[in-house]
Amino acid sequence: LLDRDDEQNPQVAKAAVQELAELKVRAIIGPMTSNMALSIMPELSSAQIPCVSPTASTQELSGLDDQFLRVNPPDVSEAVSMAKLAGDILNLKHIIVTYDLGNESFVRPLSARFIEDYLTYQGTEVTQVAFNSRQNPDYVSLYTETAAQADGIFIIAASIEAAIIAGQVKQVNPDISLLATGWALTPEMISNGGKAVEGTIFSHYYDANSKVSDFLEFKRLYSERFFEDPDFIAMLGYNAVITAVEGLKAKKSGELLKDAIIRVGSFDGLQGQIAIDQYGDCDLERHYIQIKDADFTSF
Repeated sequence: LLDRDDEQNPQVAKAAVQELAELKVRAIIGPMTSNMALSIMPELSSAQIPCVSPTASTQELSGLDDQFLRVNPPDVSEAVSMAKLAGDILNLKHIIVTYDLGNESFVRPLSARFIEDYLTYQGTEVTQVAFNSRQNPDYVSLYTETAAQADGIFIIAASIEAAIIAGQVKQVNPDISLLATGWALTPEMISNGGKAVEGTIFSHYYDANSKVSDFLEFKRLYSERFFEDPDFIAMLGYNAVITAVEGLKAKKSGELLKDAIIRVGSFDGLQGQIAIDQYGDCDLERHYIQIKDADFTSF
């Protein structure tokens, strides 16, 4: 097992794939973000090494015959689910959509699809606020005026940035409804956000309170080793490895590993079946999750 850090830098990511190819690895688990996944596609194709990403979900990699596979759904499914929540279930009329351009290939298509669907669910007004977490944005100036005018905010950012944003908008508008993507659905959002993130709602396929026996055993072993409960990233990382390993076991002589994984098509994940289609995309059932009493619970 070899590990390399892409440092969220496309050139570093490309060099890492080239090095791993020279070392003749059978498969790559990762990368974690959509920007990095897009950046390494030529190297993967040249080396004919499949990568199984736990979390990269950009729609730009859907429906392509390439060496990229994933064990989480493309981000369009999250956008559709969250738009229904905002417009149809919560009946929010004016929502802020804020996103971190540090992961632009993920946030742009997701925010665009969310806005499109939200406006069909009786939503009437959208304010877009973009920032780049790598450039030390001034969150106070970004949200002081906008938060006062909206009844909801959809945060497309990682957990720490989401917690900072939640704290700022709650100071301005204590009654604002908080929505966030699964990118922020980690314990760090709660530990960094405290009371400000209470009530935040997500759409996800990960259930921290699942009673599935395989997940419970994984949770026990993970907690014993790392002294904390697993989050969705840990589960998806495990699922990605299982998919690659089972594909290697099933691979026939002369068959590409990517083709073997697609041929098998279904793998036993920690919370249900991992179904991989002909293009290496995956679909999973979604449900709503809310932060309540400093914990993630069903909404």
